[in-house]
Amino acid sequence: MSIPWAEPCVLDFDHAVGALPGERRFHLHDWQEKIRFGCRARDLDALFSQVGWDASSRGPVFLGSGDYHHVTWPLVRSLGGDKGSMDVVVLDNHPDNMRYPWGVHCGSWVRQVAALPAVRRVHVLGITSTDIAIAHLWENYLTPLYRNKLIYWSLGVDVEYARWLGLGAAVRGFANISDLLAAFNETVNLDRVYLSIDKDVLDAQEIRTNWDQGCLSRHHLFALIQQLRGKLVGCDITGEVSLYSYQRWWKRQLSRIDGQHEHQPKNLTELQQWQRDQHDLNLEILKILQGRSNPCI
Repeated sequence: MSIPWAEPCVLDFDHAVGALPGERRFHLHDWQEKIRFGCRARDLDALFSQVGWDASSRGPVFLGSGDYHHVTWPLVRSLGGDKGSMDVVVLDNHPDNMRYPWGVHCGSWVRQVAALPAVRRVHVLGITSTDIAIAHLWENYLTPLYRNKLIYWSLGVDVEYARWLGLGAAVRGFANISDLLAAFNETVNLDRVYLSIDKDVLDAQEIRTNWDQGCLSRHHLFALIQQLRGKLVGCDITGEVSLYSYQRWWKRQLSRIDGQHEHQPKNLTELQQWQRDQHDLNLEILKILQGRSNPCI
């Protein structure tokens, strides 16, 4: 059974999400330095305790920049449920299953979600990042892949290694998005779904984010949302654009190593235009989730 979608929620860390109709907004700017990019698990616990989170009464949750994608973990956890009672579908250009020894960060949270008892399996769709190529495989957490708790659905990445490592069912490669979606629809039987959307899965000609981007079109994104809408038990949306200068040196260094500086707007005018485009896309996503728009599939 899907939850009501009348009340979008904004966890406003970075002022990147524009006003949404009927929204409930939590002003969390004071948490930005602590939570953004990465944090300890107890920091997320403290955040949700302060917010007084009640998962049963929320609609889609807008998180702001993709630097906050690890907030998905407590959102999924808050839903509870019986063992193996839901699947998590993540639309993302990255696996978000990379090794991170200091807690959880925006590129490591999938492992924690896959370990939740209520989660049957996590599907990450639309990966074009070389994070899952053989040269970077050691950086991925392999246990959820071997345990059939996590599947990568990738595009244009050489994943032939997966067969000889016994990961052929968990690391899947496709030449184009049509083949990927056809295989996903044919082989995956979903009932109760949590959907997490990082807009960096979209081609940069569709929308701009502050991470390297994939190749999905808006048509593919809208069709997937429409397909899953009646099965949703929860949803979050991230991938906004916001600028921030970290106070903590290690966050500055990790952000630099990840190459985020290569994907920033050149000036304030460009930032504002990217944010306007993001806002328009958020409104379209919200319409589909609420059943007020039915895109052609």
